Amino acid sequence: LTVKIMAAYSEWECACGSVVIDTGMQFSYLQGDCCCDDCHVRFRVFQDKYCGPEDKREQWTKWAPNMTCEMYGSFTDMMKFKKGEDNIGYLRCGVHDGEWSRTHFGCPQFGGVTVYAKCCGVYIGIHGAPTNGRTFHMETNPRGLKGWKRVQEPDGFQRIVFSTGFTGKP
Repeated sequence: LTVKIMAAYSEWECACGSVVIDTGMQFSYLQGDCCCDDCHVRFRVFQDKYCGPEDKREQWTKWAPNMTCEMYGSFTDMMKFKKGEDNIGYLRCGVHDGEWSRTHFGCPQFGGVTVYAKCCGVYIGIHGAPTNGRTFHMETNPRGLKGWKRVQEPDGFQRIVFSTGFTGKP
């Protein structure tokens, strides 16, 4: 499933504006929450790494209202750097040998890696393995997606919810 979206979602930009990505406007989903331990650890790491503009700190470091990590699904074959590719960093910060690790999607050579903007310490996404014949799928931080607004269901969650071993403690 691929969702074609209006031009409002055409760019992703980091907190300081040094990294700008053309999204290609094709997404597997736009409104997702993750409750897994790996995403919670990842989010806490980037709360600590944040070094962008102080007036944007809350936008980039506060938890979603339901204490989950917000995300949208994008395909990296559609994404192109407009600027700042040299500011991209990678790290691994999962806590389990499970989700987004060595054998995700049955592809041992393509474990997940966390992608971030070195310039301001902003989490961009978790870059995973090939999905549905596409090149790579990325669970992307929606806070940099221009025009994105959280849309949640009456239970407080967005339409897509992931949970793999959430402890209940952010």
